[in-house]
Amino acid sequence: MDILKNINVSGSSILWIIIAFILLIITIQILIKTRNLGLLKSVTSTNRGTETERELVLSFLKNGIPAQTIFHDLCVDKGNGKFSQIDIVVATTEGIIVIEVKDNALRKQLKQFANIPFYSIIVFYGECELKEINYVPKDTYLVKPPRIFELLKLIKKNNEAAPYSNKKEII
Repeated sequence: MDILKNINVSGSSILWIIIAFILLIITIQILIKTRNLGLLKSVTSTNRGTETERELVLSFLKNGIPAQTIFHDLCVDKGNGKFSQIDIVVATTEGIIVIEVKDNALRKQLKQFANIPFYSIIVFYGECELKEINYVPKDTYLVKPPRIFELLKLIKKNNEAAPYSNKKEII
């Protein structure tokens, strides 16, 4: 207890320590946000798609998926003046993964990938609930965000490498 008697800390010193700590936390948060914006801009603009799509793109980047293999908010020409919007496409060595697809027009448009497997992943954010599922097509997956990386590992584990004639085609 003799040590504590020798420590003389005034109220203003404690206040400055608290202010410095708060400033440190704010600075760290700004640095993280700036880093995240930089990562996100390596794939998409900050005003494209929905916030949850951008969060998922950022999550892919933070988990080591290269920016060159992630495509966000694509518009694919279906012909006859009609277009299909696709939230996220990730080109992997196992195939092209289409996330939250309403109409898989990408396969029809990319005829050079006719022999490459496509996987559709529908990610449900928030408190959404599936009321009824009558049919889930082959290679289509329904997940909540925390399990998406488990699903990507499962796709990789259970499927052979896709037969690209030139792996640079996916970039």
